[in-house]
Amino acid sequence: MQRTKEQAAVQGFVENPSGRRLYLPNIRNKNATARAGAECAAINAPCKALHPTSSNAP
Repeated sequence: MQRTKEQAAVQGFVENPSGRRLYLPNIRNKNATARAGAECAAINAPCKALHPTSSNAP
């Protein structure tokens, strides 16, 4: 998880196994709450790609 957060901070996005990118503009934010939200999204993004039925998509 730590490596994912560090990689997202450097690149500004995370990539799932199929190559889709999720851009995280707040990953370098000075506001700790905004940055923590982006870090959480960075960790969870690849997991949602592996289990598309867990999303709210119809």
